[in-house]
Amino acid sequence: MGSTGQDEDFIGVGLWSFNAELRETVAQRAGIPAAQSRHWFDSAFGVKSRLAQVG
Repeated sequence: MGSTGQDEDFIGVGLWSFNAELRETVAQRAGIPAAQSRHWFDSAFGVKSRLAQVG
């Protein structure tokens, strides 16, 4: 959808599939626990939203 920056300042926005392995990799690169990312997602969108997307 779009991108800006180079190297460490690169930011890209798009649509892609996301699984547990990728979630862990992204969390490690961001320097945060994967559980924290899950908490932020659930707080923002709710658990029902997540279950609807998975099922």
